[in-house]
Amino acid sequence: TVATKGCWPGYVCRGGDVYPSEKCPVGHFCAGNNSVPEPCAAGMYQNVTGQSECMACPASYYCEGEGTVQPEACPAGAWCPAGTTRPYANL
Repeated sequence: TVATKGCWPGYVCRGGDVYPSEKCPVGHFCAGNNSVPEPCAAGMYQNVTGQSECMACPASYYCEGEGTVQPEACPAGAWCPAGTTRPYANL
């Protein structure tokens, strides 16, 4: 969601404020001009506040839903490539 132009990347400017009122929360990203934080998409995560982008879930982990803060370890016997949203059964 777009705020008044000028809100810095990594921050939220609620109510259309130009100046940042808070850092973007974990599980979300704020690319700039955000009046609300955007949740990380499935397959992505963010575990640090104040970020302008999310990171791809690393190999051997999965990030199932939106707004993931911490990737889940791939279960034994499953396959989890980078950016995966759920474990895949090894065939």
